[in-house]
Amino acid sequence: NVTEIAKAAKTEFNYDESYLASYLSGDKPLPPEPLGGTDAAEWEQRRIAATTWCDSIRNDKDIYYSASATERLKIGDTVYQEAYSNRWVSYSFSARRQGVAGYQFRAPGEWFAEIYAAYHTKKMNKNHPARTWLDILQ
Repeated sequence: NVTEIAKAAKTEFNYDESYLASYLSGDKPLPPEPLGGTDAAEWEQRRIAATTWCDSIRNDKDIYYSASATERLKIGDTVYQEAYSNRWVSYSFSARRQGVAGYQFRAPGEWFAEIYAAYHTKKMNKNHPARTWLDILQ
């Protein structure tokens, strides 16, 4: 469901939410008419900025590997991305401070797998917040 992402992008880029939802879903929608007397050239610039962002968070861009890429593409403190084809996720950018590997930010299952692996290979920082509940699982 791309609704939350389209709402965030609408706010960030001041562009039409339904168009963005359709675009994120993989459709090739026709651009809507400018809203509220917005200049057509400005409206098109907003569309280009919004669709460029949408394209940048797609699965094939692998942004989860890079803290700098996700920082550049976040909206507020939230990173939105397509983890796998048509599977969208979001997370708080600030969570990257406690990351053990970039790949863990691809999807929830990868997050757990990387944390679990770091713990069991003894590569996890002794002060990592996940250590407490991983110790309980032992």
